[in-house]
Amino acid sequence: MKLNTCRRKTCKGRGRSSGYTFLELMIVVAATVLLMGIALPAYQDFVVRSKLHSGTESLSALRGLLQQVYADNRSYRTPDDSACRIATYPTEHFDLDCTATSNAAYLLTATSQANEGLGSAGDYVYTLDSDGIRDTTMLGGASVDVDDYWKYR
Repeated sequence: MKLNTCRRKTCKGRGRSSGYTFLELMIVVAATVLLMGIALPAYQDFVVRSKLHSGTESLSALRGLLQQVYADNRSYRTPDDSACRIATYPTEHFDLDCTATSNAAYLLTATSQANEGLGSAGDYVYTLDSDGIRDTTMLGGASVDVDDYWKYR
């Protein structure tokens, strides 16, 4: 029977403590911070764009309701000509508004609410009219001139 006579300093592979060195840990932390610096802004942009889509989807849904109202009543206005025949409602991120410009025309507007992850109130404004023309009038707090489509960034 052979006895183990290795000493810590002379035996290879033995005596070395297991674990990570401080330098290895710092490399992992630096790589993680670098990846987060790249991923976080992209994720935040994705979240904002998904919230913007909720506003434009609501406008499209209201357009369908208005088409049904027009088919039933031959007018978008109420009988006293004061407003649209449908009641608008706030969504999670947008306030919706309907303006009947005539018996046969309307303008739907979605305006972003404050403190919903989209900046100040009114930083994003989308419109849709009875001819199906989509427009972006405010984007990120700046006036824009975008015709016939909704701009998200």
